[in-house]
Amino acid sequence: MNNQYVIPYIEKWIGEKDPGGSYLFDKKVLENDLKFIKSELKNTTIAYSYKTNSYEGICKYLDELNCFSEVVSPYEVNCTKHYGIDGKKVIYNGPVKNKESISYVLLNGGLVNADSQTDFDLILKTIAKLPTNKKYKIGLRLDLEIEETRFGLNIKNQSFNRCFQEILNKPNIVFECLHIHYPNRSLESLKSRLNEFLKFLNSIKIKPNSVDIGGSFPSLLSPLLANQLNIKTDAIKYHLQEIKKFEKEIINIGIKKLIIEPGTALVSNCFYLCGKVKTINKKK
Repeated sequence: MNNQYVIPYIEKWIGEKDPGGSYLFDKKVLENDLKFIKSELKNTTIAYSYKTNSYEGICKYLDELNCFSEVVSPYEVNCTKHYGIDGKKVIYNGPVKNKESISYVLLNGGLVNADSQTDFDLILKTIAKLPTNKKYKIGLRLDLEIEETRFGLNIKNQSFNRCFQEILNKPNIVFECLHIHYPNRSLESLKSRLNEFLKFLNSIKIKPNSVDIGGSFPSLLSPLLANQLNIKTDAIKYHLQEIKKFEKEIINIGIKKLIIEPGTALVSNCFYLCGKVKTINKKK
């Protein structure tokens, strides 16, 4: 939709339905924002972050557009089941997993990234009760000590070394992924974490199949909002250019795939809040 015809459409819909307050989801805007990201990152796996907005229409449409589903809780794993998402396209992060949700993702070929030593131990206990004739994709979320975070395994801590060695030594575990995620959306922060991540990846002899750099990217912005926030309308373009450089570097050292997990960068523009004024409370 665009403003030329969306406003009359909304006015007509509200007049007929009188819904009180509703959101309208614009598939075309979502598709265009995804195309913009893919235009810079043609070989990157894009996993949509359900925690941003787990509305079924978004999640199923992005699945149709070949995006993966990034989830962080048993509830969001259940959403992927309900939405009919192929388990192979599920990436399960976060510190609040349970055995049932871990089992579902692993048995269906998805990836589970351990967030802590406790989380890793739960994953191992779950795998111990699963069929032994299958291989299970496991990854580790890292704390690179570059920004303050409550999440991930500190790469200088013994817990990380223990988890890393256990993954390598278990015959039914595939060392699938190393994962980071930091909330800072600045370009300087992105450059710093990609640089430190690359240093770490170069320092380990056995590489994972994939690397996941999480999300926290800016959105494509309207000129009005960009002026209010004092940032460029296409600030995300410069982030994507840095990610593209990083992707080339990791492929050169034998890592097969890069994963990113955009949330607001994908869906911030594709909803309209619809309603009408029902009363005016005059104070004077």
